[in-house]
Amino acid sequence: MSGNEFVDIYNDMTNKQLSISKIFNNGGVNEAAISVQDETNKIMVVMRDILKGMSSRIRDMNQRAPVSGGEVVKYVREVNDTIKKRLVDTGISPCGIEFGVLNETMVGGYNPKDKVVYLNVTYYLIEPHFGGSGYILINYKDIKFNNMSSTIEHELIHHQQNERSKGKVFNSSNEKKKLSSIYGDIVNKKSEIAPNMSDDQFIENVKYYNDPTELNTFAKDVVNQYVVNVMKDMKSFIRHGGLPKRNYSADEVRSFVLSPLMRSKSDIFNVTNEQIYNQSSYNINRFKQRLIKSYDGYKYLSASSKKKWWTYVYQLLMNMKFDPLIVAK
Repeated sequence: MSGNEFVDIYNDMTNKQLSISKIFNNGGVNEAAISVQDETNKIMVVMRDILKGMSSRIRDMNQRAPVSGGEVVKYVREVNDTIKKRLVDTGISPCGIEFGVLNETMVGGYNPKDKVVYLNVTYYLIEPHFGGSGYILINYKDIKFNNMSSTIEHELIHHQQNERSKGKVFNSSNEKKKLSSIYGDIVNKKSEIAPNMSDDQFIENVKYYNDPTELNTFAKDVVNQYVVNVMKDMKSFIRHGGLPKRNYSADEVRSFVLSPLMRSKSDIFNVTNEQIYNQSSYNINRFKQRLIKSYDGYKYLSASSKKKWWTYVYQLLMNMKFDPLIVAK
């Protein structure tokens, strides 16, 4: 069965078309960074348990691979039904969560009309059979749970934005003209930022990354990646004698990760000077550059959007919860 046939079956089954809408609220969603770290962690505990419970089913189906599109639909429907019973109906998740067929460039999305977070089934649960026909199910140990957690967290922020804005959506006519008016400082620098990109694609990127709702979500994505990278540094310092080989409390971990903000008297919201300075390994400029380099959309942000984005980054970092670091003896 072809991929298109599987998509048709799945769409018939759900009778839904995913529509990713962007929610816009005049100032409301921009007042403070939205954090859904606790909700995401609780959801992922249950999500891991649900998919772990499918392990034997996955093995049995893969032994008969390739798995047909019809069999995949039944499997995905069972997973979604279990998610509804254990996550949605119990109130652990504030909105629906479903695996579905999305554009191949998307790992997830949020539909504000149905209030559902969608996860791309072809990224998280199935992949094409190597023989070129049908599918195989991704084994539990190979499921990208870290990416899934980031996706759910990203989309839950959109859900909160939708709730706080009472369902208002960003909708504008003559968008190119409006974008040039609002983000002229970036639009006029296309030749420097993306000289080989088409004008239409560049405008789409500017529109997307400067969307007020995306500033918060991408700030959270970048903060998560930054914390992961700094934690790797901390463990490396311990292994190589740069830090004592002992256990570290949550407060000590927090102090290490946030050391650039705690030690520097610089204004991190000053986005005019982005030169890398070769000073101490954790000065404020290196801190900023690490965040910027992990965010492809930063170059498309206007000056005002950068200001808001850095504000979100600061708020999310300062309010982030850390676990103790247990060092093996």
